[in-house]
Amino acid sequence: VWTQQVGSGTMKCYDPETDTWSETALAAGAYQRNWAALSFADGTSTLVYLPKVYRDHGQSSLEYLPDYDGVLRVVADGAGFTLSLEVTLPEEAVVADYMAVTSPTALWDWADPEGETLWRDCLKESVGMWCVDGFYRATPEDYVPTGENYFYRCPDTYLVKEILEIAEAGQYGAKILSVAMLDTVARQQNAYGFWETAPQSGWLSRDYGLAAGFYDTRFNTDLQELFLRCYHAFGGDRFLETLERYSDFFLWYSEKYHFETENGWFVEDYYHPDGGQPTHCSLNHQAAECSLLYDLADTLERPELKERADLMVNAIRDTGTA
Repeated sequence: VWTQQVGSGTMKCYDPETDTWSETALAAGAYQRNWAALSFADGTSTLVYLPKVYRDHGQSSLEYLPDYDGVLRVVADGAGFTLSLEVTLPEEAVVADYMAVTSPTALWDWADPEGETLWRDCLKESVGMWCVDGFYRATPEDYVPTGENYFYRCPDTYLVKEILEIAEAGQYGAKILSVAMLDTVARQQNAYGFWETAPQSGWLSRDYGLAAGFYDTRFNTDLQELFLRCYHAFGGDRFLETLERYSDFFLWYSEKYHFETENGWFVEDYYHPDGGQPTHCSLNHQAAECSLLYDLADTLERPELKERADLMVNAIRDTGTA
C-alpha cells in the first residue's frame, strides 16, 4: 500500500484503552496500531494512520470491519528499515483507507510539556474515523442506512477541530493535517453552497418529510467556524472562497426559510432542496448562527451578514423575559 526507506528511529504510540503512551526504538516486526508517530535519526519524521477496511453502503455511509485492520510492517535491511502499510481485503466489495504524512523536520514537539496531552485527544478512536473524503462519525440508530459499526460522513468535523487546536498551539504536524483535512472537506461543499448530511434522518423524515441529503444548520455553522479559524491562522484562498459561497447560501436560505417575531427572524434548523414541511428553530442553532455571521461579516467585509445577524438576535430578544 505504502512504503518508505528510513534509518534508525523511534516509534511513539498512544493506547486509548490504557490511556498511556509508549515509545520504543524502531525494530523489525508487524505493528497493529491506530496511529504511529515515527521520528528518525536524520531529523525527519512520519505520521501514519494505519489502514482500516470498510464496506460502502451508499449515502456517504461506511461499515467499518475491525477484524481486517492493517499493520505497519518494519523490515530491517542493510541501510536501516523499510516501512510499509499492509492490509488484506476480505472481498472485492470493500475498500481500505490510510494516511501517511512525511516531513523533513519534526512533525511534533514532544519536549513541550503539553505535547502528549494535545495529541492524545485526537488519537482516541472514539472521535471518529478519517477517510479519503472526510470525517466519518458513528451513525445514529435512527439514520438510514445504519447498523453495527456504521459511520456516516459528518459535516461537523470533530477530528479536525481537535487537530486544529493542536496546530494553534504550535505543533507543526497538526498544521499540515488541519490544512489538508479542511481542504478535503471544502471539496464536499455542494452546488447550493452547504454540506449535506447524506443519510436519511428518521425523525426529520417522519416529522418534516425531509429526505436524505438534508441541510443541518448547526453542523454547517460549526464547520464554517473551523474554516474561519484555519484561514486566520494559516491563510488560504480556498477557505476564503468556501466561506463566501456559504455566506451567499445562508443569506438566501434565511431570507426564504424563517418565521418572524415583532422585530426579527427565527431561521429554520433544517432544509432539503426537494422540499418538506417547515422545521423548528432551536435557540442553540440560532445563537451559533448569529455568532458565525458576525465573524463572517468582519472577515469578508460584508455588512449584510451583520445586518442578518442583528435581525436574528432581535428575534431572540423578542421572545426573552426580563
